[in-house]
Amino acid sequence: MLSWLGNLRVYHKLGLGFGVVLLFTVALAVIGWSSLSSFILRSDRMGDVASLDAATSQTQISRLQYMLTDGDETALKKAQADLEALQAKHQTIKQNFNKTSNFSLLEQIGQAIQAYETALQQMRAAVAGTQTARRNMIVQGNQVVASINEVRGQIDRMEIAEERARLFRAFTSFNDEMLMTRYEVRGFMMTGSAEREATLSKQMQTTQAELSRIEPELAADFPAELKQLKTALGGYFASLDQYKDSLRALKGTGPGMTEHANTMQSLTAELRHSQLALRDSEDAAARTLQIIGVLAALLLSLIAAMVITRQVTQPLQQTMAIAERIASGDLTPFPVSTRRDELGNLQRGIQSMGDTLRELIGGIRDSATQISSAAEELSVVTEQTSTGAQKQMAETDQVATAMHEMAATVQEVARNAELAAEAATHADGEARKGDHVVSEVIIQIERLAQEATRSNEAMNQLEQESNRIGSVMDVIKAVAEQTNLLALNAAIEAARAGEAGRGFAVVADEVRTLAQRTQQSTEEIEALVAGLQNGTQRVAASLSSSHSLAVSSVALTRKAGTSLGAINSGVSNIQSMNQQIAAAAEQQSAVAEEISRSVLSVRNVTEQSSTATQEIAKSSTELARLGNQLATTVSRFQI
Repeated sequence: MLSWLGNLRVYHKLGLGFGVVLLFTVALAVIGWSSLSSFILRSDRMGDVASLDAATSQTQISRLQYMLTDGDETALKKAQADLEALQAKHQTIKQNFNKTSNFSLLEQIGQAIQAYETALQQMRAAVAGTQTARRNMIVQGNQVVASINEVRGQIDRMEIAEERARLFRAFTSFNDEMLMTRYEVRGFMMTGSAEREATLSKQMQTTQAELSRIEPELAADFPAELKQLKTALGGYFASLDQYKDSLRALKGTGPGMTEHANTMQSLTAELRHSQLALRDSEDAAARTLQIIGVLAALLLSLIAAMVITRQVTQPLQQTMAIAERIASGDLTPFPVSTRRDELGNLQRGIQSMGDTLRELIGGIRDSATQISSAAEELSVVTEQTSTGAQKQMAETDQVATAMHEMAATVQEVARNAELAAEAATHADGEARKGDHVVSEVIIQIERLAQEATRSNEAMNQLEQESNRIGSVMDVIKAVAEQTNLLALNAAIEAARAGEAGRGFAVVADEVRTLAQRTQQSTEEIEALVAGLQNGTQRVAASLSSSHSLAVSSVALTRKAGTSLGAINSGVSNIQSMNQQIAAAAEQQSAVAEEISRSVLSVRNVTEQSSTATQEIAKSSTELARLGNQLATTVSRFQI
């Protein structure tokens, strides 16, 4: 059995152990669940019993309220509703109990409920009887009062005073006893006690005796009224006796109902105690079962833990012993493990590792000797290489210095070329601005020449208009002279006519005056027109000269524009060449810097090579030392 368990894999062992624990855990959970279910079921039954007890108490309260309200219909309905609720609750709870003893208790409670219902019906009938008797008493009492009043009225109407006084005194005594009787009835109806009932019975007898005493005195004078009074009083006493009987019946139902209610409550308490006993017994059984389950689970878990721990720790201790042998340098052959679990595989793996280490240590011992001799030879070669690298680094430093100086010169040339390019660019910009200004001047001068041409044409037109005005003035002058002559002839003719032609002579004189003034004005206008023509001719000559100068200025400006264009083209060529020079200088500077960096890189590489060579030399020396140390260390292992 232990051999079979030892060959199981570790996870099977652990799974078996944890499976046993889980199995008992599940069993304990099932026991706890069953106990909890029983507890919940018993709590539900206890709740049913408590609800039945509460319904019984509510029924009692409703019945007492019904009695206190003296047969109120609403209170009666409430009592019946609570009783029906109690019956429904009893039927519902009865279905939840299966034990014979509990079922018997519920049957007894049902019988008590039926008896209680019967008593409630009797109480209802008794209350109805008291209410009927009370109503009859009121009616009969009113009839008695009416009869008394009738008799008293008849006595008051009697003629003989002495007879009236005698009968009045006798009837007043009866009336007082009747009032006392009604007073006692009211007290009895309020309290219902036996003392008041005895007092009432005694008073009734007194009243009846008083009526019998005065009956002979009243029979002769008031036979009909006396008969009516006796009938009403008899009915009143009969209703009172009925009320007392109904009240006794009502009082008789109260203790019976209380007894039934007490029976129901005692049976309910017995049922509750039965449920408590069942709960305690089930709880004790569940506790016992749980304790047994826990103890069994603990015992089997401890056994499983000890067996599994032993199956795991023993091979681990053996494996640790092998590992300690390897750690101490003992690589001699190890015992072979026959286990087929993971720990057996681990032991076989460590054994295989020991064998491999044995072979490896032997190979390392042989290789350490070879490494030591090769490291000594490598140290000599690296020292020679380090010397050559140092010489190469010195030559590289000189080349790097020369390339640095050449790069500085090339940068200066590039900087000057850039300045020249900037100056050429500035000159090119100024030349372009001058060319633009010249173009604008040419346009303005051409516009000036065009305006001068238009002004010359306008002056020629003005001169022609002046000549026309002169021609018109000549005509006006000739007309004025002709008018003057006609006016002179008319004045001569008027003078010849004498008095008859005096008025015509005055008109002719005025006409002649106007002709003279017109002639003078015409001469002045001719003089102004002649001056205008002279000025126009001079302005035309000046404009013609200005037009010639403008045309000449246009030609000269165009030549200047052509020259500026040539200058601009030359400056652009210079700028282009300067840019090419600057670009070439920059490229040369970049190449020089690149060469300088390359030389510095070569120098750095050489320096690194020299450093690395020195390190290799040191490493070779250290390697030789480590080879010797490795050989010494390997010699500690036993193979």
